[in-house]
Amino acid sequence: MKPENENSGPVKLFVRLYFSGHEKLSEQRWLDRIPAEEPFKSASPKIIKETEPEFAAVLKQFDTLE
Repeated sequence: MKPENENSGPVKLFVRLYFSGHEKLSEQRWLDRIPAEEPFKSASPKIIKETEPEFAAVLKQFDTLE
């Protein structure tokens, strides 16, 4: 018997990585690595960089999470 409050909808995961200016190589390695590894590979990951127009909206959404 399933509990009444069990959620079965989609799950979204926001991960914000911050690298200082001198860590460009580490940043690029992480950005290359994450979409290629489980469980992210099967989750259709999307990387949004600070320079992209939609970054502000995602940042706002990220900041409103508890």
